Amino acid sequence: PEIGDHRIEGVAVVPVALATELLIRSAVDFADAPVNGLRQLQVLRGIKLPGFDPDGDGASGDWLTLHARSADGDNASEVAVELRGPEGALHYRAIATVGAAGALPSVTTPSDLGPWTLRTDIYDGHLLFHGPRFHAITAIESAGAAGLVATAIGAEALGWQTCGMHTDPALTDAAMQAALLWAEVALGGATLPMGYDRLRLATHGPVVAGPVSVVVRAGQTAA
Repeated sequence: PEIGDHRIEGVAVVPVALATELLIRSAVDFADAPVNGLRQLQVLRGIKLPGFDPDGDGASGDWLTLHARSADGDNASEVAVELRGPEGALHYRAIATVGAAGALPSVTTPSDLGPWTLRTDIYDGHLLFHGPRFHAITAIESAGAAGLVATAIGAEALGWQTCGMHTDPALTDAAMQAALLWAEVALGGATLPMGYDRLRLATHGPVVAGPVSVVVRAGQTAA
């Protein structure tokens, strides 16, 4: 039901963070083993859900298909995963890495950051269109050309149905929201997440304790 709070022009749209969760589930089922992340995720086209009706009788809905295969022969340490629409159109693809969750990496906060000054309510629809169950960012500590630091809460704190999840999609979405907010600071306009190089899991499943720090570090930018 949380997808009801992720709508563009009134139509429910699958969040990148939830597509990430679905791809990881597919890889776990295929490998029959834990997955510790994804790499080379590409958003080839967004997924609109015109049949989304959380309060209906389940007669409508939208069909999506997950595909998984070994990405490296018989070794199966990596799984190629895809998310396709009802007509077979490819929407997402990535490579899942099989293995236990790794150690939480050390993250240094960018220097020369100042106070957040763009707007008080980041969920006012100017950039972030998300409804209440996607209001994962609770505060922005600092921001600047070098990056952004925010505080966020996870899916359980936001009331999501988290049974069986391998990730915390609300926190994954919070990281992307923070990146969009930083991009507005750095580039002066709106952007959309079209992929990421690597997602590493330091734990399996939703985060049950919080809050969590979200740190954006600037890379190469181009307007």
